[in-house]
Amino acid sequence: MFEAAIAMSRKWDATDAGQEIGEQIISKLKNKPKFVLLFSTIHYEKHGGFQKFLDAVNSKLPERTPVVGGTVAGFMNNYGCYTRGASALAVYSDEMDVAVGVGHNTKRNPKKAGLDCLKSLTTIKNSKHSQKIVIDFISGVTMPKFPFMERVVVVRNHNRVVGELINLLLVSSTIVFQKGIAREEEVLQPIVDVLSNSYIFGGGNEDDNNFRNNYQFYNGSVFENSITALGISFNQSIRLKSGHGYYPIGEPIKNVKKRVWNRTILEMDGKPATKKYMEALGWSDDLLDDVRQFHRRFMFNPIGGFDESNKVYPAVLGAYLGSNYGTGCPVPGNKLTLLRTSGLRQINIIDDILPRANPKFAFFIGCGNILETLGSQLYKLKEKIDQRMTTPYLMVFTAGEHNRIPGQPIRNYQSTLNVLSIE
Repeated sequence: MFEAAIAMSRKWDATDAGQEIGEQIISKLKNKPKFVLLFSTIHYEKHGGFQKFLDAVNSKLPERTPVVGGTVAGFMNNYGCYTRGASALAVYSDEMDVAVGVGHNTKRNPKKAGLDCLKSLTTIKNSKHSQKIVIDFISGVTMPKFPFMERVVVVRNHNRVVGELINLLLVSSTIVFQKGIAREEEVLQPIVDVLSNSYIFGGGNEDDNNFRNNYQFYNGSVFENSITALGISFNQSIRLKSGHGYYPIGEPIKNVKKRVWNRTILEMDGKPATKKYMEALGWSDDLLDDVRQFHRRFMFNPIGGFDESNKVYPAVLGAYLGSNYGTGCPVPGNKLTLLRTSGLRQINIIDDILPRANPKFAFFIGCGNILETLGSQLYKLKEKIDQRMTTPYLMVFTAGEHNRIPGQPIRNYQSTLNVLSIE
């Protein structure tokens, strides 16, 4: 027997919302859930706190129900699209083994965090069931805070010395204060090495796309700068698909120099990266004047990198750091290209990745950039899903996305839409 259910609350108070989530899970499933994927927007931070939210959810669930998840920028489910509230996916199966793991200090010591999380997940390796997957959530990128500066998003000085100083500060902030790069691929590599026959599917926890704070949920605890993961072994078919709506424009960019865990581009074609980028687009630095509109303006025209199979993936400009182009995900390869997209192309991503009609459930992870670019047009994504599916589904919007099919390397993306369906 297999059951899946979606729970949701739009209540403002953390305790009230948590209780409603828990009550809906119990009322919609006939059996005790084998696991719960639980997500919330950041606003409960100031409306009771996440510990009260999680306590309230668990007060309604059977004791020791595995709960994994965290904060996200927004979510979509069978009922609508939301940037405030909470939602959960609860699953029961009588032929399923489940394990949960947690690791801490992901930005300071990512390998150790991955190894610590792995300790509890290895039980699925020897499970009698044939299909294995790890669903994980890692503390996403956060903007470092420097003295006398609110948020470092734009630094206009193109001097390379200034750029190198910024790189040093970014690395130091990430390691010392854990404000900075998420380093997801380093966290996940120990899990990939040991659970080599497992799928991996996950994203980076975030807030409301301001990249100040994010939180991870693990059973009855709330953490920061951590990885929480759910290991599942069962016999149902797993289908994992990923897509993005970007296409290359112009000539390839070569002679690329990168730093900061391949997330900062220093030079392109022998020029400071930001200068080359703006010249290639034919844009003026005046577009940098309004920092509040910074990300929205540049999301449609990012740099793209090519992986080992020559597929191109977007790396959206996350910060204009003097001479350096800063992004939230690692930029693959040494050949880059300018990319372009549109709102329509972002909506049409779903056509390429939608599950076959009526899987047992579908879990989508999309980049928070998609939420930003589509705005109210996000409902057009939902309409396409609803035309294909009547079974439970949940989509969350995160700070970066990653997945892996057995036999392939881990893929750490940005501005993509991904789906895991159980069929």
